[in-house]
Amino acid sequence: MRLAPIFALISSAVFGSPVTLLASESLGQRPVFVSVDAGEFYMGRAFSLDDVLFNGISRTHTERHRVTLTRGFEIQTTEVTQGQWFTVMGHNPSAHGRNLSVICPDEFVKIGDVEICPNHPVDGVSWHRAQKFIEKLNKKDNKYSYRLPTEAEWEFAARAGTETDFSFGDDEDDLKLYGWYEKNSNTSEPSRVAGLKPNRWGLYDMHGNVDEWVQDDYGSYSRINPVDPVGPPVNPKFPYKVLRGGNRTSLARHLRSSARGFAFPLHEAYLFGFRLVRTKGSL
Repeated sequence: MRLAPIFALISSAVFGSPVTLLASESLGQRPVFVSVDAGEFYMGRAFSLDDVLFNGISRTHTERHRVTLTRGFEIQTTEVTQGQWFTVMGHNPSAHGRNLSVICPDEFVKIGDVEICPNHPVDGVSWHRAQKFIEKLNKKDNKYSYRLPTEAEWEFAARAGTETDFSFGDDEDDLKLYGWYEKNSNTSEPSRVAGLKPNRWGLYDMHGNVDEWVQDDYGSYSRINPVDPVGPPVNPKFPYKVLRGGNRTSLARHLRSSARGFAFPLHEAYLFGFRLVRTKGSL
């Protein structure tokens, strides 16, 4: 499997003015993507006593199984930032009920009535609001099609060629170098994106900071046997959506590459964000 280290910036026609008012670094202005080739990997995690002791009988990851991705894709190196959200949507859901000037005093900006921490992840975003952002973005750019990653794409990118619990190995003590979680973060607020080490494919915050919405309904990949409960009932009319990566309040075991969560797609929480995937060509 080959990872093409292609870092491509979305044109200023999509993320243009007033983005230049937000931050001096391009990270706060335009998303950067890495190109990932098609390939195979083991998704999920083998069942262990740890699951019973810490998670009860409910599964928080999928049964380990082989997955083949037949098409490559480009994935954003960071979670979508407040600056990137503002340039597309003109508002900032992360600002509601918060004093952002305290959270990011060195970067804080105010445009009209909108307060922004341009290089912090946007949160307070439901799955449906993320889709609205993507829909609007796709209308602005006819070179690429943007979407949420599938659950398999997300884990493939998070693992970055590894089969260990985390992208860097199995030692939880090293997690503080790669992800914001309950032991090293301000659990009330997200941290600036790309503040810690990336995985070997150049992707930041795949462990922690904010939970990341993916495209899939909850229930896929999740059942090891007919009597093993996997969370909420799967309702085809009102499905839950999957969240990956854990967040700044999570325990280390919930930041494993295989860990998965779920929420109702209209649920807006200050723990929920997302990152983009794109493919060549318009919708």
